[in-house]
Parts: sequence; C-alpha cells; structure tokens
Amino acid sequence: MKETIYHYRDYKKYLNDLIDSYPNGGRGVKKTLGEAINCQSAFITHVLSGSNHFSPEQTVACSQFFGLTSDETEFLLLMVNQNRAGTEVLRKFYDKLIKQRVKTNHQLKDRLNIKSEFSNEDLAIYYSSWKYSAVHTLISIPEFQTSQQVAKRLRLSNKTVNSILEFLCTMGILDKKQNGLYQVINELHLDLNSPFTIQHHTSWRIQTIERYNQKKEESIHYSLAFSCSKKDMLELKKKIHQCIVDCNALIPPSPEETAGAFCVDFFEL
Repeated sequence: MKETIYHYRDYKKYLNDLIDSYPNGGRGVKKTLGEAINCQSAFITHVLSGSNHFSPEQTVACSQFFGLTSDETEFLLLMVNQNRAGTEVLRKFYDKLIKQRVKTNHQLKDRLNIKSEFSNEDLAIYYSSWKYSAVHTLISIPEFQTSQQVAKRLRLSNKTVNSILEFLCTMGILDKKQNGLYQVINELHLDLNSPFTIQHHTSWRIQTIERYNQKKEESIHYSLAFSCSKKDMLELKKKIHQCIVDCNALIPPSPEETAGAFCVDFFEL
C-alpha cells in the first residue's frame, strides 16, 4: 500500500489496498464493511472491482469504518465524485480540486515538518497511557497553553505534564511558541490492527472507571447485559455505528473550548 491516501488518484485502488493490508489479506473485511454501511458485501465487490460507485453517503460511512480523518474523508469524496461525474468538464473540475488538495497537503507537511510515520517506540509510549492523548488534546484549547494549566485540569503533577509535553514536542506532535504551545498534528490515526490498539482502549477504559467512581453528574455511564433476536442485534449495531458517525461529523468543525472522552463498547456474548 502507498504511504498515504494523497498518493492515490483512484479511490477503488486505495480501498482495495487498504482492505488487503488487513490480516489474512483482508478476509471478511468486505462483509463487515457492508454491514457498517448497510449494504450487501456483493455490492462492495461490484463497486471495488466493477463499474459501480459508492454514493457520497456510503463514502462517508466507509471513511468512518476505516477511521479516516476529516481531511482524508474529504479527499476520498473528491475521488469518488470525480469517478461519478457525468461529463468531462465535471471530471476535470474534480481533477483540479484533487491536485490542489495534494499540493496543499505536501506544502503543509513541508512547512510544519510533519512526520508521515512515527516509530514504534514513540507510538508505544504515546499509547501507553491516556495521559499522552489527553495532554495532546487539551493543548488545542486556548486556555490550556501552559503545563500548569494542563496539569491543574487533569489533576496531574507539573513534573508529569512537563515530561509528556517534552515528549510530544520531540515526537513532532506539538511545538512551542512565544506565549505557549500549539498542535502541529491534531490527531493520530491508529489502525484497527495496530499492536497498540488494545492498550489505547484499555488505558481510556481504566480512566472511565475512575471517573465513574467520582460520580459526576455530567458524565454518562451505562452497562447492560441483554438477550434479543439476531435481527435486532444487527439493528442495534447499526444504530450505534450511526451514532459514532454522527458524533465524528460534529467534532471537527466544533471550536476548541473543552475536552472530553468518548468510549463505546458493544459486543455479542
């Protein structure tokens, strides 16, 4: 698979390579993807190996399934719309937008010296505790531009926060400016099959349990063991997935005023 989505011009090639990158050559991924975007796996196959195309709605659902960022989702939509264009004029219009987006992406990476990949050693540290992503997130909020402000909000020692900030700056995620710190990279994409995925989920769920013990009224905690029909089980899964899609669409354009954590667990026993 190529380095990033911006190295592709064919969305079908990109999605096929992405699926093939999963364990066992992506076996079973199309079926799961079909369930996530509410269509048959046969339709997925017809699109990715034939002349059919995803709709914009299905494209966004695909991007959510694969955990793409908002910028990557926009680029995927541009490629899909170019393929769906009914006239040469419209195809050329989308081609121009795609080239502009690729150029902008390269210029941004060069100007900010953004790393396209991080070492496993750095990722192992970053995902070893909820504290790293929490500090990373808080820095995006104007009132949390110093280590003292972050430490007070997270109830951590200044020493701990300063150590985390130094690491994040060394990693290239944050940078220093005259009146504080700022994000160079606002989010890290963790593949579902990454060896750090389990630790990432675990560390945040441990933090969730601690927050539950604090019994804060603004927090939401809900656990339920239940039985239902297989049909309704699938329907519940679709509803929860759509809720995640809706939440992810709301977050990127929202002003940075406060920070939260969103953890969802749903599985068949």
